[in-house]
Amino acid sequence: MKTANILFAFLVPGSLALAQAQFPVSLEPMTQLRKGVDAWPLISHPSTPGERQVNDALNRLNENMVRSLKECDANYWAKQVHQPLTGKNAVGQDWERTIAITMTGPRFLSIVAIDGFVFCGGAHPDRDTLAMVFDLTTGKPANWMNLIGKSANASAYSDTNSDGTTVGALIVHALRVMTQAKADKECKDAFRNPQSYQLWPDAKSGTLTAEPFGLPHVVAACADDITLTPDQARKVGFDETLLSAIAQAHQHFVASAINPAKPVIPPFPAALASVLSEVQASSRLPVLLPSELPLPVANAKYAVVDTASEGEYAISLNYELDAGDSGFAASFEANSHADYVPRDLPNVDEVKLSRGLVGYFRPVGCDGSCAPANLWWEENRILYQIQLKLSSTLPEGDQRRLIITAANSAILAGPR
Repeated sequence: MKTANILFAFLVPGSLALAQAQFPVSLEPMTQLRKGVDAWPLISHPSTPGERQVNDALNRLNENMVRSLKECDANYWAKQVHQPLTGKNAVGQDWERTIAITMTGPRFLSIVAIDGFVFCGGAHPDRDTLAMVFDLTTGKPANWMNLIGKSANASAYSDTNSDGTTVGALIVHALRVMTQAKADKECKDAFRNPQSYQLWPDAKSGTLTAEPFGLPHVVAACADDITLTPDQARKVGFDETLLSAIAQAHQHFVASAINPAKPVIPPFPAALASVLSEVQASSRLPVLLPSELPLPVANAKYAVVDTASEGEYAISLNYELDAGDSGFAASFEANSHADYVPRDLPNVDEVKLSRGLVGYFRPVGCDGSCAPANLWWEENRILYQIQLKLSSTLPEGDQRRLIITAANSAILAGPR
């Protein structure tokens, strides 16, 4: 059996990048596939296509692990006992796996599995570290090459781990130099040639971990982790997208540890903050504003209170003032006495939102001039609405994802 490590990374294309990263998600309670073997935990109540795709990937990995356990049992029994495996004499402790959650956002979900003992009847037991890193905005796989600059002279590498999953890593000269410098005398020769590394972020320490990937069994014990501080990771060449997310996750971890009873509310665009007190002074409705907006909407600098009364409010976000539709970027509205039901509107699709809420999405529509993308949802008998001015050439699926992400960030942040 080949000893290796597993790493998946999921990233959003730059043209659709979000100004604020996905705020921490909640995971379902840890379970075991069998005694001593932790299962990959799923996102609790996934509310976006990206989160559902992450869960699909984790479910497939759990299914693959179940098959690998059965094959391992059969191989162990055949090689060690020299008899066919039956249900009555199945092996129970030939594979041990412990899973730790190292980051739950923003942007990235990181889960690390330690296979402390894998013995399927071969010459030697195997030990693996398996890191799963997901981008919460898309759930799609991407190359770690996208998260490191050209100056690092990095290259991609792939191999398989103990359960047969093909995974990717990076070969980075600077990491090999750091590993060799800290290695014991008997391990230094193991790192004289180019070496691949798997990577994962850690919210508790605010660091990026790099671990030697795919070492031969005879030197597997030399695979000591390198813990990179943000400055060290930056010098190696890692991208600010990743480092910023780790820094935010660390801040959230520290704040939660200091006062776990007080939720950490993510920030929202400064332009919206400038009008918040005006709305709160006139309206009794909970003001929901997103912490995540797509570019270029997030760069709009001017907010205007269009309406604010006891039972409603409307805030517009603009690139320019007094420029009409050409200066419009987004709007955020709430109404406790709306005279319509969004599901009855034309050209709307039902979508799932955070906290089990149901929304109604309408894409950009162009008939002479173009109307913005819309999303409505009802919470506590209040009808909320978000409009985003998105390009009419943007695929409808991407429009849906971006506006749902904005709505979910408002819902999860709660009243401002």
